[in-house]
Amino acid sequence: MSADYNINFHELQSKFNRMMEDLPAKVGTIMVNFSKQRFRDQNWLDAAPSPWAKRKAGAKRNKGRALLVDSGRLRRSIRLINVTRNRVTIGTDVPYAEAHNEGVDKQVTVNAFSRRKTERQKIYSVKTRKGRFSRVEVGSGNVKTHTRHMMLPRRRFLGPSAELTNQLTRFIQTEINKVFSTSP
Repeated sequence: MSADYNINFHELQSKFNRMMEDLPAKVGTIMVNFSKQRFRDQNWLDAAPSPWAKRKAGAKRNKGRALLVDSGRLRRSIRLINVTRNRVTIGTDVPYAEAHNEGVDKQVTVNAFSRRKTERQKIYSVKTRKGRFSRVEVGSGNVKTHTRHMMLPRRRFLGPSAELTNQLTRFIQTEINKVFSTSP
């Protein structure tokens, strides 16, 4: 008894090469989406989920708002930095990203600056004679250089993760299986 297989190795190699060209960008997209998902879930996912530290009690301005999201700049800035055939790098160019990702507990120097003083005043329109409230600058003050203790809890959103590695392994295996499947 014998079996005859008709395998076109040239076509198989062509499919494999195409898959290898597309794979790094797809892997990078998965990595970026994983990091952005950390903002939605507000946790770090390694072998097990690790919730981000809660905000200090009494922060009225931030009540009900997601952690690490004020304008959304940090979350939007996570992107592919470099994609080659052998390496994918994602990251961010936001200056405070590392402090939030790694946490901070140190003395920092605050440079001198000028602070504007404003008041809420009612301003009347000459035409309509209706008033509206607006903030009006009433003076300024100078703040001298000083030190301050900065403490930010670690809230990871970038870095190596066992769960991300598992997701990438499953994805790559699926892509390889597509190439070597018997269907044309």
